[in-house]
Amino acid sequence: LVVMNDAIKTDTCGAYIRAMLADDFVGLSTPEPIFDMQSIPAKYMTAEMKTFRNILYVEMSDTINMEGVRFYNDYWATPQAFISVRAKNKTSLLSLLEENHIKIVSFLVKSERDRLIAFNRKAGSNSLGNDIKERYGISLVIPNTFSKCNPKNAEDMSWIQIDTDESQCGMFVYSYDYTSEECFTKEYILNHRDKLLRDNVEGPNG
Repeated sequence: LVVMNDAIKTDTCGAYIRAMLADDFVGLSTPEPIFDMQSIPAKYMTAEMKTFRNILYVEMSDTINMEGVRFYNDYWATPQAFISVRAKNKTSLLSLLEENHIKIVSFLVKSERDRLIAFNRKAGSNSLGNDIKERYGISLVIPNTFSKCNPKNAEDMSWIQIDTDESQCGMFVYSYDYTSEECFTKEYILNHRDKLLRDNVEGPNG
């Protein structure tokens, strides 16, 4: 939720905020925005709106004494990420947004990730997590909505997955021996992954 008055929303500062929050999420195979954005003027900031989990509150007025960007956790609700941006004029506001672009996005992304981690810890599957820990010596919190799948050769890797009507989300865990520094090159890693999946995971017919 972005709280900003129309003077900000319809100007270059508003455009900058929209572009900042709708930037592509790095690492996905298809372009998707980092955040979905809803904006309202400050006068419509009701008690219900104060329960949003992510709030960017933007103020611009020549009466503001202390300009700057400040970050808060659980400002009006729990869990909540709250960012206050205060500036005297458009020039100062745009400068603050540009200088703090990475901090603003990173704070919101980390807050989302922390919430997801906390939720998954409560709904974790002990059996799947224990299986991974015993086999690979690593600890993973795996949601109990995932289930164990069977690769063609169970010795090659572990495979867990969740299916919905809209998507299929899977995770593969495997290890291989270190023989040289080549093991850490992008080409080696991708080729090894591709061979494992080609040998163990069937795709749709044809």
